[in-house]
Amino acid sequence: MTRAALEQDRDYYRSLIESLIGEFPWIPIEGEPSVEEVAHQAAADSPSVGELRLTHLYTDADLFLTLPDYRGGNAARIVLYQPLDEEIRPAEDGFIGSLGRSHRTIAAIYEADYVEPVADPTVVLHGCVPVEYTEGKLRSMMIGITATALRVQRLHEDVQSPLREILSDGPDSSNGELMDSHCHA
Repeated sequence: MTRAALEQDRDYYRSLIESLIGEFPWIPIEGEPSVEEVAHQAAADSPSVGELRLTHLYTDADLFLTLPDYRGGNAARIVLYQPLDEEIRPAEDGFIGSLGRSHRTIAAIYEADYVEPVADPTVVLHGCVPVEYTEGKLRSMMIGITATALRVQRLHEDVQSPLREILSDGPDSSNGELMDSHCHA
């Protein structure tokens, strides 16, 4: 795809963004550039790109859009970030590896055109919207991304719930006596 084919007008990018978020619970992050500013930046001459950060209203997920995606030859690149903890770094094995593979499995369940699941503890999936996208495939993609964010949120809550329960009991929950039945003072 040539750079000229990626250079669309502001209305094209505004329409694309509105199609992505119009009926879904994703909103621009406060303090970030507006949809109009991003569309204007995306339509500017190469190598200018617009970047839009969205947050999901009911989860901890963020969706990052880069318009256009010159490297991939697409109208937009989309990345769904939803870390269990911002400090977790990728790993192949152990709990972290399992968490990353779980993210990929969830994203694969809600498979849609334009989307590729990722086995990572932070990035759940990424996608590319071609210049000649269809509204139906775009809508299907956003349904899949939104369902993925909701299911990953549930996974994260299931992991964190026992920890919160134990921590809420605290060391004082047994009246200060932390004795095992086999230990005698």
